[in-house]
Amino acid sequence: MPENVGLVDAVARGLLGIVAIVAAALLNHLPVVSLPLATLALVLFATALTRMCPLYRLFGISTRVPPT
Repeated sequence: MPENVGLVDAVARGLLGIVAIVAAALLNHLPVVSLPLATLALVLFATALTRMCPLYRLFGISTRVPPT
């Protein structure tokens, strides 16, 4: 599958993943909140590292800048 997540988008996803995992750790006593946050963090990290977002592909979106 081709990459469809640009560098700025990937960095933003990584930072949001860090925020989500920290929030999940701080709210560990509330599993109804912390488990979805941890799952969201994993998805954000995965899409940032692989630079491929299935939802972007579904909607035909790409934030990747083509090479010059």
